[in-house]
Amino acid sequence: MTHLFFKKYKIQVITLLGLLFFFLNIKASQAVTILPDCAASGNCSICDIIQVIVNIGVFIMGIVGALTLLFFVYGGFILLTSGGASEKVQKGKNILVNSVIGLAIVLLAYTGVLFAVKTITNNPSLTIDLTCAPPAPPPTPPLAPGTECTNAGGTCKSSCSIRFTSDPETDLGQKDCASGKKCCKPGIPPAPGSNKDCKNWKPATGITTAHEYCGLDEFCNVYGICESRRDENAPCNPSQVFAEDKPSESCKPGLFCNAQNSKCTKQLKWQEECGDNLVFTKNGEASGIACSGSLDCKRRATGGEYWCY
Repeated sequence: MTHLFFKKYKIQVITLLGLLFFFLNIKASQAVTILPDCAASGNCSICDIIQVIVNIGVFIMGIVGALTLLFFVYGGFILLTSGGASEKVQKGKNILVNSVIGLAIVLLAYTGVLFAVKTITNNPSLTIDLTCAPPAPPPTPPLAPGTECTNAGGTCKSSCSIRFTSDPETDLGQKDCASGKKCCKPGIPPAPGSNKDCKNWKPATGITTAHEYCGLDEFCNVYGICESRRDENAPCNPSQVFAEDKPSESCKPGLFCNAQNSKCTKQLKWQEECGDNLVFTKNGEASGIACSGSLDCKRRATGGEYWCY
């Protein structure tokens, strides 16, 4: 009798066992913990509450699936022990049919929950875990004006005492000071070079400027100390040198202080265009300083351009 039953319902039995194996495989690979990770700290969000509801649903589906398997085994046992009695055969068949319906409901419910979670979270993977971001920290209160400057060791002032003073300050820029003020830090920044004091230089034989007092490879900077002359593309302008009328003295030989970008720039060659707009002529430098060697910046015979000749 058992052999005849298996032969008659072989396809249905194999199908049901395959579905059960698939369902149990999913459940084994996705063991669910009811409470989220945030339960230990209590710092949970709405997302975590939704995750708890999903976890409870999955837990219930796991129990229903186990009961479905139990009833399936029970129905099969009744069929195998029916002895050909029509009532027992019908009872066993009804239990198996109801077990299959229950299994189908569980699988559909699981698929529905999975689809809903994937749709809400935009998560393409086969998982029912929500990715809950931690709650945003409270906004940091804004710092009082001048706090950044104070932390840097400075004070917000209208202007910094830099030139020709016994107690010079370093200009750190505006930082978080109010509009029109600068962050001034006591002391002067270290400069490459001899750091010799040149603000109190005195004319001597062969020495007529503070820059000459420092030497050939140095210039007297805005703080009144000797600093190494600067490389190409290094910043330069009249406010960075002790003698404001000679900003190009801060650049190395072969360079001049370009008024268009306030950077040390290579001197121009023969017949390259020059002009007053290239140098800080208002501070005493002649336009010819933009030209190399013994060349001078002169107006062309035809046209109004200035070239190095």
